[in-house]
Amino acid sequence: MAEIFPFRALRYAPARVELARVVTQPYDKITPAMQESYYNASPYNLVRIILGKSNPSDGEGDNVYTRAADYLNSWRSQGILASTSIHSASLSQARTSRLSAVASSPPDAYTTTPRAWSFATSRLWPSPRVTA
Repeated sequence: MAEIFPFRALRYAPARVELARVVTQPYDKITPAMQESYYNASPYNLVRIILGKSNPSDGEGDNVYTRAADYLNSWRSQGILASTSIHSASLSQARTSRLSAVASSPPDAYTTTPRAWSFATSRLWPSPRVTA
């Protein structure tokens, strides 16, 4: 039986960023053109952490992973990303059918064909432990 423990999540601070310009599709759905569009949308776009650009000079000390860590640490110290004040857990369910996302620009990134995407989230707060 799985045990699920709540934690303090990191969330964007809506007062610091325009949320529509910093969220992305899941990393495995992002095309190179979408990646470029997300990079141009905001210096705080999540794509810089989940699917950063490679550079020809990448090496052990400077690569997509070290840059992702630098962005994460920098955004936390700047207050772009902040921890929630309490431990919580979210249950999410996503269903797709004939998904055809249009991502010509970040604000339209979640435009889909009718009935293509359904997403529901429930928050359990505060909860010391959830057993599934």
